Amino acid sequence: MEFHRAARDQCPIGIIAVAINNDNDIPHSGIVYTNNSGGIVFCDLLLEGKLRVRKLPNHYYWTTAKLDPIDALQIAAFVDLIVQRANAPVRYSFIYPDGFDAVGRILNGAGFTCTTFVSAIFDHFQFHIVDLATWRVRPIQDAKFRAQVIKLAADNGLHHAAAQLKEEPAYFRLKPWELFGSATHSRYPVRFCQAKKLAKIVTKLVRKYA
Repeated sequence: MEFHRAARDQCPIGIIAVAINNDNDIPHSGIVYTNNSGGIVFCDLLLEGKLRVRKLPNHYYWTTAKLDPIDALQIAAFVDLIVQRANAPVRYSFIYPDGFDAVGRILNGAGFTCTTFVSAIFDHFQFHIVDLATWRVRPIQDAKFRAQVIKLAADNGLHHAAAQLKEEPAYFRLKPWELFGSATHSRYPVRFCQAKKLAKIVTKLVRKYA
């Protein structure tokens, strides 16, 4: 499995990578790309609806998405467009989104988790890393995640977001480790059962290096 530590291995220019943090209890993910200034940057969605662009922190890990150089360049340019056009807060949502229009604007009503934000970028170009049609609801785990996010929003004064999230119907969860692990696979899209197996390997590696 391709598994790089940001503290040791810098992403090369021109690739697209999926990145996760080193916390299995509060996992977080984002996308690494080369911006239009030639810098290698990390873009992630925060609970408060902000898109953050920065250097990939040392406590993150990354793996390369299997794309040819032209496709990687296209996706990098698109992420730049998304960041430039996200003037309003991006809605956090448990429901898998429709995503973006052709010029990087987030569609009205669309919302994301940190992980579905990343997967939606790939899906926009029909580069499906995961086969979400095979995903299943995990009632206990999904409910725990839902409650954790709602509590975190409320504790941070994001009461409107917390109220919106409470009103959303139950939905399956795409976990950060599942998207990361699936990105390491030799063939896309990765089905749910395989993604779960890959995610277990990822969590072991995170525990090893954390």
